[in-house]
Amino acid sequence: IWELFPAAVGTEAYHQFHEAMRDQTPHQFDYLYEPWNCWHDHRIYPSSTGLTVLIADISDRKHAETALQESEARFRAVAAN
Repeated sequence: IWELFPAAVGTEAYHQFHEAMRDQTPHQFDYLYEPWNCWHDHRIYPSSTGLTVLIADISDRKHAETALQESEARFRAVAAN
């Protein structure tokens, strides 16, 4: 996987993958792959022979969350004035 996504080496995702394998515990996390500006939901399931990784593109959800937070901040500023 690190040959396909070299920009991910050393990132939080990289450490999560290795920790899941080392500890043999499932992991779930959101991660922004910056070279593509794309958010992914990762679900990692380790076994003795490797990892099963399920990835979903959640970019639209993340952008909507950011837009909502910005809108709420503007509303609070207007309401405070």
